[in-house]
Amino acid sequence: QGQLPAAAALFSQHAEKLHAIRGELVDKLLGAGKIGLAVQVVKAAKAFAPLPHRNVIQCLLALPQDVKHADAQSFVEALAGASLWPSPAHENYFCHVARATVLEFLGEGARIIEGLRSGGGSGPLKGIRVVPKKGLKMGELDCGMVGSNGDEGSGFFPTDAVALTPLDGAGAAGEMGICECTVNVGRP
Repeated sequence: QGQLPAAAALFSQHAEKLHAIRGELVDKLLGAGKIGLAVQVVKAAKAFAPLPHRNVIQCLLALPQDVKHADAQSFVEALAGASLWPSPAHENYFCHVARATVLEFLGEGARIIEGLRSGGGSGPLKGIRVVPKKGLKMGELDCGMVGSNGDEGSGFFPTDAVALTPLDGAGAAGEMGICECTVNVGRP
């Protein structure tokens, strides 16, 4: 992570030769929360390799939950500017819709995270204990859950939002350990 700013600077200086690694670099920058550098990389590569629309959507979905709204807006605008559109009106429409959607997504995520941090124990923010076991595939966990009253729960459902925390509470910097999870009711 310490080398990401240098990598972004190098990419910006040599985007013509390095544009093929833009996606991987943007993913790493987003994962490290360095949205400003991700914007810089996206803008630098536009002249040499416009960003396909499918990649624009993938980049939006890779945006972390804890991004400042101003950074998210800059990122949306950089993505829109880095892609080819039939007309400026199409680009403006995409910016308008994507910006509103991303900001709503970030706001909803912030409310959920704050509810989890404050110990919200009702509705969709129930605290449960999960007992993970090794899954069928590498990197997969098979989780059974135990409710706050000690009874075995009915399991997860596809619409459940999942936040993972260590058994002893929040991590060293107070982070919740939130990650992307896919809930499968049955075996894949």
